[in-house]
Amino acid sequence: MKIGSKIITRFLFVYILVSFVIILLSGMYMMSLLRSSIESYLLSSNRARAYHVRTFIKDQITASEILAASSVFRDLLTISKKNVGFEVIKENVLNRLLRTIKVDERIYEAFVIDKNGVVLASSDPSQDGKDKSQEDYFIKAHEQTFFKDVFFSHATNKINFLFASPIKDNEGTFLGISVLRYIPDNLFSITQTENGLGDTEENFIINKDLYLITPSRFLGSQLILKEKINTVNAHSCYDQTEIEYVKKNGYAGINKAFGSQIVEAKDYRNVDVIATHSYIPETEWCLITKADKDDPFSFVPALIGILSALFLFGDLVFFLTGFLVSKTITSPIRLLAGGVEKIKNGDFDFRVGLRGADEIGQLSRAFDDMASKVKESRLEIEKKVHVQTQEIIQEAK
Repeated sequence: MKIGSKIITRFLFVYILVSFVIILLSGMYMMSLLRSSIESYLLSSNRARAYHVRTFIKDQITASEILAASSVFRDLLTISKKNVGFEVIKENVLNRLLRTIKVDERIYEAFVIDKNGVVLASSDPSQDGKDKSQEDYFIKAHEQTFFKDVFFSHATNKINFLFASPIKDNEGTFLGISVLRYIPDNLFSITQTENGLGDTEENFIINKDLYLITPSRFLGSQLILKEKINTVNAHSCYDQTEIEYVKKNGYAGINKAFGSQIVEAKDYRNVDVIATHSYIPETEWCLITKADKDDPFSFVPALIGILSALFLFGDLVFFLTGFLVSKTITSPIRLLAGGVEKIKNGDFDFRVGLRGADEIGQLSRAFDDMASKVKESRLEIEKKVHVQTQEIIQEAK
């Protein structure tokens, strides 16, 4: 193999080796950085929504308790229906209930139940006089505010959730209950996805029985309270140790206490996803955030294409560089080789004539010096031969 070919081949070998190592390390670093960014986004997005949900629930509990503390409700529950002032007080209660709905459009019904479970006043006149004594929200709200999870109400033919707060007199005696019934649209808006991780990212809430209670990107709203999310991520959310931690400490330090909250597993579609979750202690809900595993990495083929193009461009640059370097080295060597041939053929006047300060220049000057000395030596020999020849001729005479 010629020297030029060897140089170019070695340049390419070194380039391919170095490029492979750089691309491998860069790829590993970028994938690690990307995965870290995805996990950070999932966690921050999920936690932000979880705090929003918790704040929303706490605000509604406060609103329910403030409403229950209205003196006009106590007046209604302590006055006899036969009293001439009963209708006036009831009208005042109705106005209070209607104002509450007007102020907060998320509430679509507000009503007051007496201690026997009978509706005395409601923003929906059709509910007046209805017996609610067997409803769980009446039974469980005698001492403190009770939250009834998302459910389908046959009375209203709607999906809703409600807060029921006890109404007590100044001595703490139970008089009845005020109830606020909510449409879940506001809850749905909190879980609305922003597509930060592509078209497969979604957020939804499940209840303690693992049933979907907010719309899903892929299931829509038709399967609310019908679809059970029986996944690894959902079950992890209801780990009892984690639940107790969140009740006591919130989400602060949860990653340190339980390790990464990122779950890589199948979702309800049997698709591989990257997911996380947050337990909502006020309602025993679980907020799930997830995205298809392939979706955040969908640009990787394009990245590989870019790196490959850079590699081929670098290959061309190194080839040209190797060619120029080899030409710089081999041209003087070829000149020297040509000089050797000329001297071999008797041309002792040939000189390479390179004046570089490098080793090639030194070799060239040494070659020229050698050629000069060979010529001088040859001339000296020819002179001696001529003299001896003349002497032989003279002696022969």
